[in-house]
Amino acid sequence: GFALGALGRVCDGVSGIRLGAREGIEGGADFLKIMANGGAASPTDPIHFLGFSREELLAVVEEAKNAGTYVAAHLYTDAAIRRAAEAGIHSLEHCNLIQLDTAKFAASQGAIAVPTLVTFEKLLAEGASSGYGPDALAKVEIVQSAGMGSLSI
Repeated sequence: GFALGALGRVCDGVSGIRLGAREGIEGGADFLKIMANGGAASPTDPIHFLGFSREELLAVVEEAKNAGTYVAAHLYTDAAIRRAAEAGIHSLEHCNLIQLDTAKFAASQGAIAVPTLVTFEKLLAEGASSGYGPDALAKVEIVQSAGMGSLSI
C-alpha cells in the first residue's frame, strides 16, 4: 500500500492488507480502521462499493487479533455491515443503512454499532458552500435520513 498521511494507506490484496495492518500496529495504532464501504461525501466512490474482498477482511481481523486489538470499519450498507460482522470486525462505524436481521446478526457476533449522524447534518447544512457537489450531497442526504431511522433498530 501507500501512505495517506497520518490517517491511513491504500492496501491491495491479502499481503498488502497484512503489511498495512502490521505497520499500523508497529507504528502505535491502538486499533485498525478500514474503509469497508464507499464514502457518503466522496465524489468518486458510490455508497454501495465494497472496498475489500472477504479474504482481505479476514486477513485484517487476523492481524488485529494477533496483536491483541480489533478492527473498526467505516460502512453504510447492509451488505457491507453483514460482511464485516461475518469476518469478525468488532466496531461497525456509521451503519446508516442497516436492516434489523443484520443488526441482530452483528450483535450475535459481538460487534458494536457506532452511529454517526451529526457529521451528515453539518454536511447538508454547509456542504454546498464548502465545495461539495450535488452528487456527494445527494449521497449525504441518503445516509443522513436512513441513519435517523437506523437508531430505532
